[in-house]
Amino acid sequence: MKRIWFAVGIVCLLAMGVWRFAFGSGNSPENRFSLDTISKGNIRTLISGTGTLNPTETVDIGTQISGTIAEIYVDFNDQVQSGQILAKLDTSLLEISVRDAEAELAKIHAQCDQAAQNMNRYTPLHEQGLISDEGYIAYQTNSAILQASLKSAQAALDRARINLDDACIRSPIAGVVIQRNIEEGQTVAASLSTPTLFTIAKDLRCMQILAQVDENDIGSIRDGQSVEFSVAAYPSELFTGRVTQIRLQPEIVQNVVNYIVVIETENPVHLLLPGMTATVDFIVEEVQDILTIANSALKFQPSREIQSRYLSEFSNGDRGPQVNSSNRQPYATGQSANPIDGSHPGEPAVSRSSESAGFWYLDETNRLKRAFVETGITDGVRTEIAAIDNTLIGRAVITGQLQEQKNSSGKSFMAPKGRLP
Repeated sequence: MKRIWFAVGIVCLLAMGVWRFAFGSGNSPENRFSLDTISKGNIRTLISGTGTLNPTETVDIGTQISGTIAEIYVDFNDQVQSGQILAKLDTSLLEISVRDAEAELAKIHAQCDQAAQNMNRYTPLHEQGLISDEGYIAYQTNSAILQASLKSAQAALDRARINLDDACIRSPIAGVVIQRNIEEGQTVAASLSTPTLFTIAKDLRCMQILAQVDENDIGSIRDGQSVEFSVAAYPSELFTGRVTQIRLQPEIVQNVVNYIVVIETENPVHLLLPGMTATVDFIVEEVQDILTIANSALKFQPSREIQSRYLSEFSNGDRGPQVNSSNRQPYATGQSANPIDGSHPGEPAVSRSSESAGFWYLDETNRLKRAFVETGITDGVRTEIAAIDNTLIGRAVITGQLQEQKNSSGKSFMAPKGRLP
């Protein structure tokens, strides 16, 4: 029987402890507000964009003559050297054209030799008056025409030889084959436009991103600016690059004006491939190892009811929070947040400059107080601060208040209300 009563006593004590933990701790300051601390860290101001990865230099290789593809010597991803033969057209007709041009040249050359011999024979006869001037001029004209025909035949032979040589498709640069558009036996026609047979990328160890930046943000982009980006294929990898060009020609899509920003990046292990979509962050401004505060702490403003109730319970009859109203100079290197009025009922409003912002905190005696700081740049989550009292470094600041609710038994407890704007 004693064991039963002992067990009942233990259960009652545990129940009282649970009730105390759930409903009896709502009066502590930590359970009235959500808190954060002033701490050191790094802050960067970023501009985001998207773009497509491309090789820095690509060459589309075509053909100036028509014919049938006889042989292909390279395939996708093959490394090629400058001047290397990539493919070859059927040269049967081209070789015939060369032989025909050679025969025509030989024919004209023989006619020129005959004309030269005739001129050597007719010249002294003309000097002796045995040949009229008209006849002699006709011989001279025929000789000149044959000389011109000789040059034309030589040009035709050169053209035929060049066409035969062009049947071998060569790479103009050293690089890698990223596109092949032909198969053996395929007929290509170059009469209307030059067909693209291969696409060669010069060096995939260096890539570029063509990123689109909104017209509202383009003023913050500059040549040489550092960039970080990621690709979906490697979500845990963060790549770096730099801006090399801001193109002046806008791109307008559905009345949205964007500008193309060219970014160069190194690709030593060939993780980045042409055509990948990159999510880009342009680093506009960056500060390191500085004091930071949560943006929600700068925006938080407790209601007058909360201030009055909190002060009556925890400030031993104090009328209101102690406000640090010392004036400070604007922070020279960063942007600032809007000031928040820290006045209380019956007290005049405290006027702050646009370079300062205020936050609420609890001092050592659980008094609700407010301080003002100079603000620098922000990343949207935390803000750089300066000229702060050293006693506030590491102190818990208020980022939001908790809402008091009642459970089914009518007991009050504290539940998160969220951060106030």
